[in-house]
Amino acid sequence: MSEEQTFKTPWYKRWWAIAGIAFIIGVSVGASSSESSQKPAEIAVSDKTATVNIDSLRQENESLKKEKDAALAKATEAATTLKTVRAELDGKVAAEKQVEAEKSKTTFSDGVYLVGTDIPAGRYKGTPSGSSAYWQVSGDANGENIIANGNEPGNFYVQASAGQYVEIKGAEISLAQ
Repeated sequence: MSEEQTFKTPWYKRWWAIAGIAFIIGVSVGASSSESSQKPAEIAVSDKTATVNIDSLRQENESLKKEKDAALAKATEAATTLKTVRAELDGKVAAEKQVEAEKSKTTFSDGVYLVGTDIPAGRYKGTPSGSSAYWQVSGDANGENIIANGNEPGNFYVQASAGQYVEIKGAEISLAQ
């Protein structure tokens, strides 16, 4: 076909070329418009979602920090209370040990004691461990120089001075106050 003939062909005989060009243009325009309109929409949604997620994570982080701080404050308070209770308990235990030590220094059972060395001088209250108790204050360790003695069915008192010997049988004596 010559140039003149191409232009002389009526348009309806060139329909397939026009339809093909229109299809290509339509697809190109449709694809570019869908790409350009979808991407900003997707980005906008993604950015908004990311912003929402970041804000929610920040709020959750702040909430967790507050919970951690509250738990730490409670733990510190509990530790302080525990230290206080432990100190009080240690004080009571020490006081009880001291009382027990003092009692052991002032309470004596069966035996012979040198007053001023084994036991302190003073007045003692005796309590029998059975039906009766024997006590003796003497001037020598052999018990031959008897100053005072007694065989008691109930509580009794003994006065002992430094250098004397006190003998106890079947009783416990405690320094009277």
